[in-house]
Amino acid sequence: MKPNGFSLIEAMLSLTVFLIITLSLLPVLVQTQHSERDLEVKRHALSRLHDHLLIAMADPNPSWPLTKTETIFDSLITVQIESENGLIKACASWQERHQDNQEICLYGAI
Repeated sequence: MKPNGFSLIEAMLSLTVFLIITLSLLPVLVQTQHSERDLEVKRHALSRLHDHLLIAMADPNPSWPLTKTETIFDSLITVQIESENGLIKACASWQERHQDNQEICLYGAI
């Protein structure tokens, strides 16, 4: 080290170490953001499914099976409502960013 500051080699070495650490953490950050978006879609799909189930449970003259589609954050969600073993079955299905099909089902009393 020079008495009046760092040498060029020391500055270049510290910058190189900083860049290596930053670039190694970048894929983890991107994967975390994708997972966060997938969880947000799942949370909204579950919320909408619950709303549809409550409406179906309150309907005095149901016409099942019923299929509805919605778009949530650029994901197409399909909601299917039907009667199964004396219960109302409401299922939401969608495709995640990495092409995996997801499905959530809720049940309610008729």
